Amino acid sequence: MNLYGQIKALLCAVTLTCSLSGCFTGIESTPRITASDVRRENAQTVTPEQTFGRTLVADSLSQWRKGREFKVVDDRIKLLFSSTRDSSLPAVGEIIEFAGITAVPSLLGDTITLLKFVTPKSPADTLIYRVELPPAELYGRQSISVPFVVDMEYISKINSKMTGMTLYPLTSTRYAENGERVNCRKFIPVTVVGVSSGNADFPLRVNFTESGDPKIYSMLMSGGTGKMSTRNFDSLFSLSDPRLKYPLITDQNWEAITNGTVRPEMTREEVRLSLGNPQDVLHGHSYSSTYERWVYPSGAMLEFEDGLLKKFRL
Repeated sequence: MNLYGQIKALLCAVTLTCSLSGCFTGIESTPRITASDVRRENAQTVTPEQTFGRTLVADSLSQWRKGREFKVVDDRIKLLFSSTRDSSLPAVGEIIEFAGITAVPSLLGDTITLLKFVTPKSPADTLIYRVELPPAELYGRQSISVPFVVDMEYISKINSKMTGMTLYPLTSTRYAENGERVNCRKFIPVTVVGVSSGNADFPLRVNFTESGDPKIYSMLMSGGTGKMSTRNFDSLFSLSDPRLKYPLITDQNWEAITNGTVRPEMTREEVRLSLGNPQDVLHGHSYSSTYERWVYPSGAMLEFEDGLLKKFRL
């Protein structure tokens, strides 16, 4: 046999040996997929939660009247607002009032808008927020928000709409009355006791109580259904009991899910309900079984065999 034939025979032998042994060394480093690859929601389906969330949009500029109150929630207001008298700008917690708009030409010759505000303590001093758009375009928008302040009339409207509602939180993280972040059970009924001002990123603070617990907890929420926000109503709350959607989940597994933990032999869907979607999924297989390793940003790692949870580290 010539050299070429010897090399060909050797390659065939290696291939045959690898085929017989399965060449399985645990979870294989096959191409990784992200959370978007395991998400099951149909993006074209509008849920009741999304429909309700669309009623929580901020007011349009045409709805603003002089004297409308805004609460300062971030000291960075000093970066975007100016004062006609160069006096000190309002601090966090202070109220400013809408005083109208003025259209002015920009350095490039375009028309821009100045939103004007006053403070009750210095009504002669006008605060200016500059918007690089003409008034007609601002008035044509469905809603408008100003950075670093919260529209208190908007808060009042959402408070009237949501107070008394029974909701089911989809996440365990919330705030206690002292401002401390705490983890509580999710997918359980809570009663909204009010909506107050939040912060610069999430203007709505939804306050609620849990059954049998007099303490008030809260979750920060954005308004409307903005695609760039991770804290829209539909991502935080369910309008109906999520338990009813999963009649085949055992009571023991559902208890673990509401507490944000896992149990052996859970299905992938049950784990996803409890911990959320993983950051990465790694696949592997042998002759008789398929394997998956889920990795979370927190460092949690879970291994499935034929779709059932076998090992985990939280």
